[in-house]
Amino acid sequence: MKNQLYSINLCFRLVFFSYCLFSINSAFSLDEYQPLQELKGDLNLKGSDTVGKAAELWVKSFQDLYPHINIQLSQKGSGDGAKAIIDGVADVGNMSRNMKRKEIKTFEKKYGYKPTAIRVGIDAVAVAVNKDNPINQLTIAQIDSIFSSTHKCKGQSLSTWGEVGVSGELASQQPNLKIRNPNSGTRAFFTKKALCKGTFKTKADEYVDTFELMQKISQDISAVGFGGLSTIHYGVKPIAIAKEEGKTFFLPTKDNAASGKYPLSRYLFMYVNKVPGQNTSPALAEFLKFVTSKQGQDLVEQAGYVSINDKIALANQKTINK
Repeated sequence: MKNQLYSINLCFRLVFFSYCLFSINSAFSLDEYQPLQELKGDLNLKGSDTVGKAAELWVKSFQDLYPHINIQLSQKGSGDGAKAIIDGVADVGNMSRNMKRKEIKTFEKKYGYKPTAIRVGIDAVAVAVNKDNPINQLTIAQIDSIFSSTHKCKGQSLSTWGEVGVSGELASQQPNLKIRNPNSGTRAFFTKKALCKGTFKTKADEYVDTFELMQKISQDISAVGFGGLSTIHYGVKPIAIAKEEGKTFFLPTKDNAASGKYPLSRYLFMYVNKVPGQNTSPALAEFLKFVTSKQGQDLVEQAGYVSINDKIALANQKTINK
């Protein structure tokens, strides 16, 4: 009799647990965006060209739904997005990195509260070489050796490709560095994660646009640089990366970015100036709802990035409603 009661009790618990788990997963699902009958207003988006690729799709689709919405989109780098939010000249700051502590403090000093961060996608910063370069994998320390003059990520002094295992004619050639300009969020992220906040070598060509950077790599067998998933194209080759020698190497794929296995995975952000306890403008509220909806996240995938998962969507919803 006791065994029967135990079995019934265990069965009830399992059924109850399964029901709760189903309910939680259902609550976390990405919502379909339900458009309003009419919406008018102006929106100004400034910042990252990485986020900008998805933002171009969001803007077009949103304006298809609401022809009377006027949206301006500028893509001059994450630094520009942060400055625009602090200065109050943009509704949205698109950023491929977190706002820096100094930027947040400046914002908070001016407004009395912190900026609101919304995660809108997942990306991987790929280290890319020319497609004819035989190198296929690098550790973080080797990347530090190639790009940095300070070697804070356990790198060493390096002057040729041969020192990281490349053979043949390229072995005696110096890596030709292609990097983003200081205003870039991708550069800031790469500096923090791959150089341990170190300093780039002075002999590096800087670019405002990642696509131009990748094009230069495709034309130079000794070149090496970095950029988001959407910037990798024919003519360049992404490198598998390991955190350290003896660890597993991971390519910058969508799956590895989503799981966090790839060492240079990151979130993509929108920052807004939202007064706690108050609603944003109707135009901004609907745009944020669209971006974080199923339709908006489908466009993130179309842009070449990884859509946010259900739990992040729920966290975004709570953040927006604060």
